[in-house]
Amino acid sequence: MWITQLAGGIQLSEVRAETIRRAARVTKIDMVEAEVSLWSREVFDNGVAQACAENGIVLVAHTPLGAGMLTGTIKSVDDLPETHHRTVPRFQPESIAQNRGLVEALEKVAQEKGCTVAQLALSWLRVQSKRPGMPVIVPIPGARSEARVLENVQDVELTDGDLERINIILEEHPVAGARFPPAAARLNEY
Repeated sequence: MWITQLAGGIQLSEVRAETIRRAARVTKIDMVEAEVSLWSREVFDNGVAQACAENGIVLVAHTPLGAGMLTGTIKSVDDLPETHHRTVPRFQPESIAQNRGLVEALEKVAQEKGCTVAQLALSWLRVQSKRPGMPVIVPIPGARSEARVLENVQDVELTDGDLERINIILEEHPVAGARFPPAAARLNEY
């Protein structure tokens, strides 16, 4: 859990719904930062998104492209940059092999929609923000070039049928591996 004071309020990172509610009773919470993506959907099931909505708190979705996994560029450990991601259980060889199934299924949907998997993933997040009982969700994808920034801001219209298809893909392809290595996981509340 991280707490940062911003102008006018507090930012929380990777905290449980109970922590958000308790903090909001004491002071203004500007935003809650959490890993949120097609392969990190815990905030929708553990009450974090709902607690943000209840308190008018923006949910900042870090790593919305799964540290590159949801862009389709990571097919093996060799594709990972020399960063801490190499220690993350989701990026171990056996996990990458299973998680590629999810990406490949999403690639088919993206191809049919005429977009990239990254655009599909970011548009899916924006749609979640519009669901009843959800907070404003702001994805913050990384980008190393102007072209990538322009790609990431393109919104793809997702129909109810598209969303149902994505939900089926998510059920059929559970994500393998934890979000954090054990030492880092102890710093987070969920």
